[in-house]
Amino acid sequence: MKPSAARKKNVPAGRREYCAVDLEGTGLDPKKDAIIEVGAVRFAASEKGELVFEEEFSELVKPKIPIPEFIQGLTGITDKTVAAAPPWEKVSTKFREFVGDRIIVGQNIPFDLAFLAGVGMKFEQPFIDTKELAQVFLPWVKHFNLEYLMRHFNQSLVSHHRALDDAKSAVVLLQKIMETARGFPVELRPKLINLLSESNLHYKDLFLLALKQPPLPNGAVGMTSTGQAEQMSLFRTPQPSPRAGQGPGLPRKTRAVLEQIIGAPGINFVHTSIGAKFEGYLTVFPEFIKPGSQGAVVSLPDDFEFADLPLLFRSSGWLVIEDPAHFICPDRLEKCLRRKSRPAPFDQFLVKLLIWRSREASGRITRMPLYGQEYFFIGLVTREFQYCSAHRQRPDCKLQHTLQALSARARIVTSHSAWLKLFRYAKKLSFARMFFYDVQALERACLNADATTLSLSSLRELLTLVHSPNEGRGMMEKIDADAPQLVATVLNELDLTFGLWNIAFNKNFPVNPQWVVDDEFRDSEIYPQFLKPGERLVSTLDKLIDTLSTSKPSESPQRVILDKLIAVKHFLEEFFFRPKPNRIYWLDAFYSGMKLKAQSKVFEHFANKRKVQITFFGLLPNQGAVEYYERIFSLPQANFSRSPAPALPLKLYLPEFQQSSKQVFRDQQANKALQHLLERFTGRTIVLSSSQRSLEQLYETLAETDFKSRLLVQRLTGHQWKNLENFTADPKAIWLLTANNFMRSTSSLPGVAQIVFWRIPYEVPGVLASAYDEQSVFEKYILPKTAINLLRILQILLGSADISPVSSQPLKVFFLDRRVGEGYNEVLLQTIAEEFQTQTQEFDLFDPDFSED
Repeated sequence: MKPSAARKKNVPAGRREYCAVDLEGTGLDPKKDAIIEVGAVRFAASEKGELVFEEEFSELVKPKIPIPEFIQGLTGITDKTVAAAPPWEKVSTKFREFVGDRIIVGQNIPFDLAFLAGVGMKFEQPFIDTKELAQVFLPWVKHFNLEYLMRHFNQSLVSHHRALDDAKSAVVLLQKIMETARGFPVELRPKLINLLSESNLHYKDLFLLALKQPPLPNGAVGMTSTGQAEQMSLFRTPQPSPRAGQGPGLPRKTRAVLEQIIGAPGINFVHTSIGAKFEGYLTVFPEFIKPGSQGAVVSLPDDFEFADLPLLFRSSGWLVIEDPAHFICPDRLEKCLRRKSRPAPFDQFLVKLLIWRSREASGRITRMPLYGQEYFFIGLVTREFQYCSAHRQRPDCKLQHTLQALSARARIVTSHSAWLKLFRYAKKLSFARMFFYDVQALERACLNADATTLSLSSLRELLTLVHSPNEGRGMMEKIDADAPQLVATVLNELDLTFGLWNIAFNKNFPVNPQWVVDDEFRDSEIYPQFLKPGERLVSTLDKLIDTLSTSKPSESPQRVILDKLIAVKHFLEEFFFRPKPNRIYWLDAFYSGMKLKAQSKVFEHFANKRKVQITFFGLLPNQGAVEYYERIFSLPQANFSRSPAPALPLKLYLPEFQQSSKQVFRDQQANKALQHLLERFTGRTIVLSSSQRSLEQLYETLAETDFKSRLLVQRLTGHQWKNLENFTADPKAIWLLTANNFMRSTSSLPGVAQIVFWRIPYEVPGVLASAYDEQSVFEKYILPKTAINLLRILQILLGSADISPVSSQPLKVFFLDRRVGEGYNEVLLQTIAEEFQTQTQEFDLFDPDFSED
């Protein structure tokens, strides 16, 4: 059902009115870019929950700067289009009058409002972001941009990137999300109605209206009722299967190596062959570790979908435990829902949580996506691997069931993050064997487990849970009468402290966005500029904690919030006054904000497990990579084994460059070389770089060529999913990507004919280089990790649709990074060549006889 075009038809008196807003500009920065079009449409809600269009507003704006070519192509608005348009000064007055004091609606509307504020038009009224609404009411959707969401609802997106049409589309999207709410299960709707009724959420009137409407007829937008689930499933009880599949097999030589490793004592690193599939390795563990044997743990990457585990695990008695970060404690959740005093952001999180739990009961989604402050909110309603008094009183507590199962079973399959939490709270559990698949993912999990970050936004969110000055309430009840004023004082001190830190950082370190806080820095004349504001913040925070502690909160979430405040104070004291010898501390000023960070230099989770057999599987192409992880995990003298790899269809090319000492000439030569290369390619091509800036500079060069229509580049030609879709549809597409964006596209990557490493994505440690007491960070950190990253990228491409070990067309890999061509680090090429049993071929790009074959 689309919004009606009628004017105030069937709209009850007193109903709050709304205005959808959108704008187009010459770029994303209001300080240097300008508005070229604004559009808005007024609408209201009828008694039946239908959104009714009223009046519309649309104006082109003549900017004081030229419209970039890309923006002209994206919007269709050219310099000629706006030549006769009025300037912003004349449009702004009419636009403000049209919007008035109505609640503002839009897709990703905070960006538009921030841009308008940047050009002198600040709106004070509430707003509704349809992107945020989709994340709350449709948590199972993969992407949340306007184009994808409209396609999700089978709605046409008319004149995308034109202001009025996008404003109207936001209203259509809002209507569809409301209709989705109407289709929620009958048992879920009363809970949402109660929660929304008690909240201060700006969209509550619309969704209360929708939830109180009769369910939609069959086939309409909505969610099928699947019954109420009192608790999400953290682990799934293995279901016996008469025909438990073995999954993909392993090569005979690889199986022979694993048989030796599984029975070998000590610590082992195993290089997993690129030619062997991940599922093949998993089949070995349940086969060799029999019931009744000593305990064993198989730990998998955090992003692995546990629902896809081979049936052999589930049918042979293994306990499958997923990450407890989403373990919902029914006792904590009920206490939160019973509270009459909750900040609006937490109410919104609870709405999303109830929707997700109801949907998860059908098995359609397995993991609730979290954004921003939701990472903190989840801790108020979850329990990890620890006991609490509520467990003994709640027969529906799955945590209690999990702990009981752990004590009775000797074999578990879990994730890296879950393993870290499991061994933190269940130290009495004894396992003789531990297998960790994907050592690089394990390193990331350990890094996250040991890292602490304190930002202005995170601490403000925590304090407003105690008491929000804007809403006049918080999550803590029966607190001292002075607490609200003390919270306001701490908030003011917090803004002042972070402001002073930013000033001091920009003054002393104007170029480097990170700075290590080590002994040398603490003894310098600069340090008091950071220390004195930190001392005042700790003192003010300490007074608040003392005041809150007088009420002796024993129930969650009050106890959880107080514990987190105490943890923040302890971290500040550690950071400024009592640093620990095995941790590194640094200041981070990325994204124009200041953060305090700390992490361990090494991960010593394995150090006290010397008698346990530990095996790490992953891409470990050489002894240098093994030595790197030995240092990271504090495990010296580990064994290193290689899983045999078949020769795979891969060709490596290294161009012959003319030497020059002038950087500008070298870059121009490399650009020209790439252009010559791309002109000769006929199949799909990926050009990989190390940074978005270098890609955008490269795009500006290549956009003038005849193959411009084949180019795709992140942030310039669409969203990641849209680029992937276009790349899949066009067998001749050229996709310019950073390494990070490439890794986000791997799940459905089509066959690729060649990849060009325009700038090799070196694993640069940055500020963390000071965490290692090594003479050569390059040789002992950058090179091993970069080699692993390159192998991972090639592993993904060799596993894509059109490439296989039996393919007649090899994947062609070109290295245009001049640092490799000039002998800067031949070890990278040697590692890849050895892994794939191939050789590097040199060629002259400018030779007219050269062809891609």
